[in-house]
Amino acid sequence: MKFNFAIVTFNRLAELKKTLQSIEKMVTQIDEVVIVNNGSTDSTAQYLRSLKTIVPLHIINLAINNGGAAGFGAALQYISSKQSDDNWTVIMDDDARPNFDFLNQMSKAIQDNPTIFAFSPTVLDEVTRKVQFGFNRVLNKHDLKHYPVHANKNVPYIPVDLASFVGLTLKNTLIEQIGLPRSDFFSQWDDGEYSLRISRYSHIFNVTSAKIFHPLASANASSYPTWKTYYGLRNEQIALSNFASKKAFRIFIRRRLRNILKSAIKGLFFKKSRKWAKVRFAAYRDATKQQAGLNRYYLPGGTKNG
Repeated sequence: MKFNFAIVTFNRLAELKKTLQSIEKMVTQIDEVVIVNNGSTDSTAQYLRSLKTIVPLHIINLAINNGGAAGFGAALQYISSKQSDDNWTVIMDDDARPNFDFLNQMSKAIQDNPTIFAFSPTVLDEVTRKVQFGFNRVLNKHDLKHYPVHANKNVPYIPVDLASFVGLTLKNTLIEQIGLPRSDFFSQWDDGEYSLRISRYSHIFNVTSAKIFHPLASANASSYPTWKTYYGLRNEQIALSNFASKKAFRIFIRRRLRNILKSAIKGLFFKKSRKWAKVRFAAYRDATKQQAGLNRYYLPGGTKNG
């Protein structure tokens, strides 16, 4: 049993270098590291052309950035074409640093759970070493609320419903069954939708002892919404509409409409609430139409999303 890594990078060369350094410590267990340069405009392409590393490496250079979902799709498509059915693939961003024994812990989990074909790691802040909650979540099937899983060192394997592309580890045959991530999601909740697809074939187990270090994500809950807010809300609604029961989805939609109404009412008095109402309504409208893809009003770094 060997492991592939599927990594997508965009204009974060410093982060990518640190990630590759952490991966090199596990070279004996690695079949190949696949890096998708997702249209970077910095010096990433030049660096990758001249890169000398002890791990087998395959580089895919995409002309433009069509989002992380498309990047992961390109990596997994290449890995699937190799027909290495006994291998496993670790899917992760360019700023995720696996612990030195990450693959050892995943290997043990695979051996302990022969009927499980999907595993997620425990994600820790790379500075404080505290667990980052939210990367592994359980989904209430009745109202579609989801809650973070709290890692417990005394429980080696914890079932989760939603895992992230920060170390999600899949058997290659499972990838062949469920297909590629939805490239039309562009960004956000592509891993959630993929998790729901996985659930049709296998449970996902969080491996408490398999650790990945990751920069602490900035919280947007109390700030202005961003382009990521739009794609997260839209893609979540599209994904749940295709997997949830009709009754549960009706409850979800009523909750979403209440949030839009609350934001609109507060928006009569507060600018920030007006922005939240606008983004929430746009996401709801487009998801209701099953309209995915890139929205020109919500571009990364764009100014139209205000």
